[in-house]
Amino acid sequence: MPFTPVVVNRGRKFRGKAYSFDLICHGVFIESSKLWDPVEKRFVYANCEFVEKDDTVPQSQVDADWQAYTSHFINKVCEWCRSQKPDAPLEELESWARAILLKHHPELRDEINITLPDSRSVRGEIVSTIRWAQGLRTRPCRIYGKFCPGGKPYPLRKVLDIAYKALVKRGVDKLPGFEETWREETSGIL
Repeated sequence: MPFTPVVVNRGRKFRGKAYSFDLICHGVFIESSKLWDPVEKRFVYANCEFVEKDDTVPQSQVDADWQAYTSHFINKVCEWCRSQKPDAPLEELESWARAILLKHHPELRDEINITLPDSRSVRGEIVSTIRWAQGLRTRPCRIYGKFCPGGKPYPLRKVLDIAYKALVKRGVDKLPGFEETWREETSGIL
């Protein structure tokens, strides 16, 4: 993810020092750059033609501002999760915030893993995902002009394929001991 120090000396949207993220096109001819203002700790926008790279900022300052940005962003998401479910246990809130952050900001994966470590149980995730997949049913459809009502359970092999793909999509396959636990849990089913 580009986190380049820039300076904006003219324009009406924003003036000052910030960090550049990417270009966003508004309309046909006007392009705006999305910037992070480290002083106000918020996103700002400026016309691309007014944004100039700032070579005077030392790399140590860039690294410190990157850490401040990621911790501020992660804390904001954690606060939002806490405001939505104030009575939920801390572990559940951290897991929820982690899932939101990984889905919408995969580029922050390293910082997220440090701040919100993965506390999921491999066996529990596998068992609950297989149960979820076993509850899936076929959908009603029309094949060759004939109506098929659906509502039938999927074959066991298809259930396991669906469960495995769901676990990979959620990143459970990267947890230690996943392959061994998957073989143990599915050996009794097949």
